[in-house]
Amino acid sequence: MVCVEECPATSTSTLNCKNTVESTQEGGCNSLYSSQRYGSNEAFSYCIPIEDTIPASIQSSYDALWSSFLQTGAGSFVLDIYNARWVILTGMALSFVYSLVYIKMMDYAANICAWVSVVLVQFSFIGLGLASYFHRQSYLE
Repeated sequence: MVCVEECPATSTSTLNCKNTVESTQEGGCNSLYSSQRYGSNEAFSYCIPIEDTIPASIQSSYDALWSSFLQTGAGSFVLDIYNARWVILTGMALSFVYSLVYIKMMDYAANICAWVSVVLVQFSFIGLGLASYFHRQSYLE
């Protein structure tokens, strides 16, 4: 295992190794594993191989590793999420659209509810006024 400053983008990229025991061996960092280099992308400080750039000499090992990973609970979970990615993204997009429609409907309903409450308050004030008037009239008699 070689710790590099930056993941190699292609199999011919120059490696800038971090100072480890293996990188100080004879020939330096770039002579190590020169026949087994591959392009990679960085993910969480690890170099993840790009499948098309893996040399044939280690392709079978990579396939066996990937197959055993998919057999685990975490691997099958990752594969299921990957296979359902379009359904998940479609659901997220539809929920965003539904939320905007709901907000617009609430905006419209809020206007109606506000006027209904104004009318109800007005009628309740009129009703309380009339009730007070008739109640007072009953005391005067």
